[in-house]
Amino acid sequence: PARPEREAAADRARAQRPEIVSGENRAEAARASRTAARAARSPRLRADAAFGWRDTALLPDTREWQAGVSIDLPVFDAGIRARRLARSKAELAREEAAFENRRLQVRDEVWSAAAELERAWASIAANETGVRASEESLRIVRERYERGAAVITDLLDTQTALARAEGSLAEARWSYLAARAAFERAVGTGR
Repeated sequence: PARPEREAAADRARAQRPEIVSGENRAEAARASRTAARAARSPRLRADAAFGWRDTALLPDTREWQAGVSIDLPVFDAGIRARRLARSKAELAREEAAFENRRLQVRDEVWSAAAELERAWASIAANETGVRASEESLRIVRERYERGAAVITDLLDTQTALARAEGSLAEARWSYLAARAAFERAVGTGR
């Protein structure tokens, strides 16, 4: 197969892996917490208005209305708002660092899985060459045996070598399938 483009695969993994998405959400929540802590330190403006009728009769004819504006200015809070802001900034820094760490871990997983996939594919090619060489050796030893130039143990040793080479090829193919599954999982496209 074509070599996987590692950076493109890492970008896809950053977009699809659930731990990256949850890390983004946690970082966004920490930013909202910091914004709320900043807002708690500033003055608040509140406006109220009411309108209604008031009378003791069944059909009231006295109209009453009320309007007001108030400003809440935090003056003495013993530093609670400043500590909340500092804590929210620290939590934001921690979440952003953890998020960046997760991004780097995912990138590392993708690169390692891609390297293992390439190694497994090369192993298949090498083992296929070994099987072809063992088959050719078996053909030659069989011809020599049939002409009386080789003993039965040479033929049996060559057949054993071919069986080992075929076993190694099967193991290499299995390793490739496992490496491909690990790569798909690292990218986030695994089923």
